[in-house]
Amino acid sequence: MPQLAQTIQNDLSAVGVKAQIKQLAEAPYWTLIERQSAKVPIGLTDWYMDYPDPSDWIGPLFSKSAATTDGSANVSWWWNPQVEALYAQSQPMEPGAARTKLYQQMQQIIMQQAPIVPLDQPILTTMSSKDTGGFYTSAAGRSIFRATGRSDAPGSTSGPRRGGLRPWASTSCADCCGRWSWSSA
Repeated sequence: MPQLAQTIQNDLSAVGVKAQIKQLAEAPYWTLIERQSAKVPIGLTDWYMDYPDPSDWIGPLFSKSAATTDGSANVSWWWNPQVEALYAQSQPMEPGAARTKLYQQMQQIIMQQAPIVPLDQPILTTMSSKDTGGFYTSAAGRSIFRATGRSDAPGSTSGPRRGGLRPWASTSCADCCGRWSWSSA
């Protein structure tokens, strides 16, 4: 039994809530929790932003359209008319203080009503050497490899650290933007 699920079960028990752990394989788990009619009371999911903007959290996880559509990421099925209005107001706005204030208001409402409980936010660590190029971590936390290689690799005509990198891997953002998940319930 996964330790995280047991820890949550123990915490719930301490406040008088009896919870049973039911562990499923990934595909049946997602099929189950993504159906509103299944009425799953609690489950473990994850969410990674696709791009560094708060709309990538509000829309998929807390909007009315996501709360009323089977197969969406909003597996809490929660939405709030006030959040919905603030979200609609924020959509045409350019980034800046006024838009940020709207998202702060949405965050406050969401956290007061607690349709989800964030458990952790991973810290991403990467390493490279002074001879490696073409690699970076995006603002969304994804590792991007574009013409990654060593400038002093065999066959390179450019010499150490001077561009003309020999490709090791080449991917586009679409190649690495997928829905990764693990599950226990």
